[in-house]
Amino acid sequence: MWGYIAGGSFKGGGMIYKYEALSITGNEISGWEEGSKEVIKKKLLSKRYQILYLETDYGKTLQSLIERKKIKTSSLAVFFEDTQNMLKTGIGINEVISALTEANTDFVMQKALLQISDSISRGLSLRAAFEKTKVFPWLVLNMLEVGEKSGGLEQICGDLAAFYHKEDEFKNMLKDAMVYPIIVLILITGLLFYISLKIVPQLASLIVTNGKMPLATQIVLSLSAFLRSFWYIVLAMPFAVVFAYTRMQRSKIDKVAGFYYKIPVLGRITKDIALTAVFLNLSILQKNGIGIVDSLDLVQKTLPYEFFSKKILKIKEQILAGFSLWAALKEDSFFVPFIYKTIRKGEEIGRLGEYLFTLSKYFSDKVARQVKMALTFIQPALLLVCAGFVILIIFAFLVPLYSNLNNIAGGTATF
Repeated sequence: MWGYIAGGSFKGGGMIYKYEALSITGNEISGWEEGSKEVIKKKLLSKRYQILYLETDYGKTLQSLIERKKIKTSSLAVFFEDTQNMLKTGIGINEVISALTEANTDFVMQKALLQISDSISRGLSLRAAFEKTKVFPWLVLNMLEVGEKSGGLEQICGDLAAFYHKEDEFKNMLKDAMVYPIIVLILITGLLFYISLKIVPQLASLIVTNGKMPLATQIVLSLSAFLRSFWYIVLAMPFAVVFAYTRMQRSKIDKVAGFYYKIPVLGRITKDIALTAVFLNLSILQKNGIGIVDSLDLVQKTLPYEFFSKKILKIKEQILAGFSLWAALKEDSFFVPFIYKTIRKGEEIGRLGEYLFTLSKYFSDKVARQVKMALTFIQPALLLVCAGFVILIIFAFLVPLYSNLNNIAGGTATF
């Protein structure tokens, strides 16, 4: 889910593929590319290469994940806000970078700024200097290039600051929403294991039954025996569910991936998070003069999931064939009428960037509402599960223990 939210850094954490191919001159070439297999394949074919081999290099991917250092969204927001304020005073970009390097407390950012300062002093363009660090999102690189060429760097930095402040706020909202359910779930799991592995065996030794045990007692004893024998299966289940859920999301089969986004609550929230990110990225690209086809191309190439990547690619192809953006979106039932009608209005009055931002805000607010509603249900549901388990334990052993005490006392009372 979180891969969509990163200020346009869709690409981060992608798979690395090793390829071998023949060039048009017959020379054998090989190398590695990060991204989706389909995009890499198209890139190689566009160079008229004959692909001999193209498969995931898991070793390189793992190494990349271990070594990868990302700049925090909050650090990007503060950096561009400070940069804009300093540029307003007339300070040159070289001096701005130098000053912010000394003042920055984010190690990854500070290291990147030192490298950028050195690259600029050697004559590299601003985009090339930032790109060389390999830690900045594609959106930053493209926006800086636009700002440098147009002379509107100050405005670009302001837009990027606002973008990353909003994104950081959105990410924090989602993370905060997950804290309580995760803590409660961990506590319930711990309680379940402790009672089943420690308390139940001790209570079971106190029960002496001549007849059939109550159903609640049978359930608890069976559950305890299962946990003692197969505890590792229970611990592995959450990871298995997450793995299956992620594989479904990344599926190259359209029907499987499409079904994923229709899953109640979680699937729909994930879809709205993706739409928030896509429209937010498109809005800032449009606002700064990048054409809709180029904007879609930039977003499509950096999407981590085939399902969304294919949809954006299809929209781009339809626009090249003469469709307007809203008409292309209307052709796909995945995009609800509210989306293409809003975009149609933006295109008609020449304020597409503004209306794309409105859509991103709409879906961002919708996600916040959906998460809040889900938590309103999840929190009491988890507490009820916990309470229900404790009550089950009480009844499972209270009935037979009471019966045993009656037998010892020679009583005839029934419970």
